[in-house]
Amino acid sequence: MIKALAVCLCVTAFGCDTPTRSTGIVNEQMDPRSEIRARMQAIDSDVTTLGLTPASHDACRLDDAVCDNAKHVCQLAELIASDGYAAEQCANANQACAASHAKCCAC
Repeated sequence: MIKALAVCLCVTAFGCDTPTRSTGIVNEQMDPRSEIRARMQAIDSDVTTLGLTPASHDACRLDDAVCDNAKHVCQLAELIASDGYAAEQCANANQACAASHAKCCAC
């Protein structure tokens, strides 16, 4: 409740963009490759927003979302270890996480 109120105040008072957040739930209805694609799309979206966001608390919230999704992409890649696509996406997700950490730590 307090976090939602803080985001609302930020948006209202400062025109901040509300950052995307990962739910952290692995969708058991979706096959691992499809979920990897969905999480990579979320990472790409957050990284794009992060590139437009000055180093700030919003950047750190986006960093959290990117890294949460990266963690889940890699967990899914472990489930299908023989899949080269999944391993590649895990590496890409970890690179995005490292880059978003750098943006967050710049503030």
